[in-house]
Amino acid sequence: MQDVDEVVRHCAELIDAHHDPAPLARVRVALAPCGVHADRPELFDELASLAADHDGVRLHTHLYEKVDTEACRRLYGLTPWEFLVEHGWAGPQTWIAHVVDPPASEIAAFAEAGVAVAHLVAPDLRMGWGLAPLRAFLDAGVTVGFGTTGSASNDGADLFGDLRLAALAHRSTDPDDPARWPTARELLRMATAGSAACLGRDDLGVLAPGMAADLAAWDLRTVDRVGVHDPVAGLLMTGLSSAASLVIVDGEVLVEGGRPTRLDPDAIASEARAALAACR
Repeated sequence: MQDVDEVVRHCAELIDAHHDPAPLARVRVALAPCGVHADRPELFDELASLAADHDGVRLHTHLYEKVDTEACRRLYGLTPWEFLVEHGWAGPQTWIAHVVDPPASEIAAFAEAGVAVAHLVAPDLRMGWGLAPLRAFLDAGVTVGFGTTGSASNDGADLFGDLRLAALAHRSTDPDDPARWPTARELLRMATAGSAACLGRDDLGVLAPGMAADLAAWDLRTVDRVGVHDPVAGLLMTGLSSAASLVIVDGEVLVEGGRPTRLDPDAIASEARAALAACR
């Protein structure tokens, strides 16, 4: 494992080599220690300082994913949120993931500090952590985005599938009050504009003049979508294929007719299978 100085030096090198703070940039760097239970306090201090020295470099970590709550109290006598406050992370440059079991009294503080939350419903359920208090975040004015996390705790990384899961799972938290259930449009807004806000991007996330020409389109004329009368609800709630027919990033067509334009997925899959076979 690397020591703190080595980690910080490596992060600085990555920022210098890859970070692009310009509008519409496709590559930006965020500094993301695993969590308050796994990384040293001085690393949080150093990364906060490093981010402050570079325009557009953001801070990200896991918080309140159950494993860190008791560990943080035992190690530092603080809640995970109090730890972030103490180490300079409680500001609009930060977004946090999971946030399954925060004290209700701290949720308003997230909003006041401008810290955003990435909701990871499938990983949270897969790991047995339960449901994050999504409606409480929204009621408090917390910026909420959507994510899938990595393959260690999400087997498919299918954002549309996770949005449908969220739509269904969160009904169980307010079974007698449908007005508090997340709607398809709320969820889509979280996954687009909300996720862009998590990343500190004011040039992404909505279709409007002056924004990046990023869009994805789905064909609703296929036989498995006959009867879909609301395109947003149909995409999120029917559990049908989430593969986009068309994807454009900053005006460049990257998927057309459901196929990537810049790579051959069949060849990539073949190479991956060969690599797996060689490891056995």
